[in-house]
Amino acid sequence: MRIYYSILFFILGLAFGSFFNVLIYRLPESENFINSRSYCPKCNTKLKYYDLIPIISYISLKGKCRYCQKRISIRYPLIELLTALLYTISYLYFGLSLYLLMVILLISLLIIITFIDLDYMIIPHSLTITGIVVFTLYQLIINQESILTYLYGLIFGFAFLAIFVFFNAMGGGDAMLAAMFGMFFGLEKTFVLLMISFIIGGIFSLIVVILKKKDRKDKIPFGPFLTTAALLMVFFDSYFLSIYGL
Repeated sequence: MRIYYSILFFILGLAFGSFFNVLIYRLPESENFINSRSYCPKCNTKLKYYDLIPIISYISLKGKCRYCQKRISIRYPLIELLTALLYTISYLYFGLSLYLLMVILLISLLIIITFIDLDYMIIPHSLTITGIVVFTLYQLIINQESILTYLYGLIFGFAFLAIFVFFNAMGGGDAMLAAMFGMFFGLEKTFVLLMISFIIGGIFSLIVVILKKKDRKDKIPFGPFLTTAALLMVFFDSYFLSIYGL
């Protein structure tokens, strides 16, 4: 039965990953992503259902649009595959439970937020507020722990990054994202998560400056560092908590 569920979550991940590609492209542009059909961004031709089969369509079309023959970004199938793998790993790690649904929602938000921030250097509040609302309801209704640690996590996450927002070193979306993590992880894990994100961000920034890919004055989106740290905390929270003696 475990193998069947693994296959199911993998297929669901592929399907949702395909939808996330649409959200990543359309949300920042305020385009309709519910009723409007998918189209080629190069020639604007409406795509048929057989053009949208995750990964398979990309391979069968050899990475090109069927209609204009322009190159399709490899990122589309990679996001589909990444989503499928993370959904499957989450199921294998946490098993069937309501908490698994929360993890899958978190991972979904992480994927969408990461690539929107990479492309546009923004984090839509609609995504983080959705996460905060759903995770708050979960902590209030399902979780047996006190809601206070999650409220403290939300306040701490937002307030900590708000300092950097005040000095124009980050955007308000980063602070809202940290608040969302606070409501999902609680105070202690959010503290560790933020420390990890700064370490990852610092290492990455140092590397790109040394390689002269970026200047020290160039802006780098911080959202991907936050989402990477959150992903690490989802699966390896005990390890990182032990490092900080928590």
